[in-house]
Amino acid sequence: MTPQSPPESEHYRRLRDVFERAPAFMATLRGPEHLFEMTNPSYQDLIGHRNAVGLPVAEALPEVVGQGFIDLLDRVFASGEPFVGSEVPVQLRRGSGGTLEERVLNFVYQPVPEPDGSVGGIFVHGVDVTELVRAREQLQAQARELEAQRRALESANALLDAFFQAAPVAA
Repeated sequence: MTPQSPPESEHYRRLRDVFERAPAFMATLRGPEHLFEMTNPSYQDLIGHRNAVGLPVAEALPEVVGQGFIDLLDRVFASGEPFVGSEVPVQLRRGSGGTLEERVLNFVYQPVPEPDGSVGGIFVHGVDVTELVRAREQLQAQARELEAQRRALESANALLDAFFQAAPVAA
């Protein structure tokens, strides 16, 4: 005897709950215009709580058009091949009328197939790694500064050694 699966609506409810609670940003896009179907709260945080659902990406997020993201979506939609971005900088307006802010993202544009095998949409999943990247860059800058200080001290020690080796020894 095999256990019965919950009704399809229960699967959808559970999936929707996971989508809404996920700490990663997620969105579903439909069609070659890349219309937003759904966005989760993390995606809404990323884009400054703009109302994107029902709009094409180019209209909902006009600042990304000139940054190559629409071209990437077009390529994923046409090819059926996912795009994985690692530490990709993006300028986003994080609120209506707000100034552009650079964020750094790890993300995937995953094509969503239709029953006939064609691409019907794209699933967007990612993580904002801006703070991680900034912290790493700050640590790298501090490491470079410490290395420069170490070299300066090494040079100063070499000069002192040379000075004391050349100085006459008092008897």
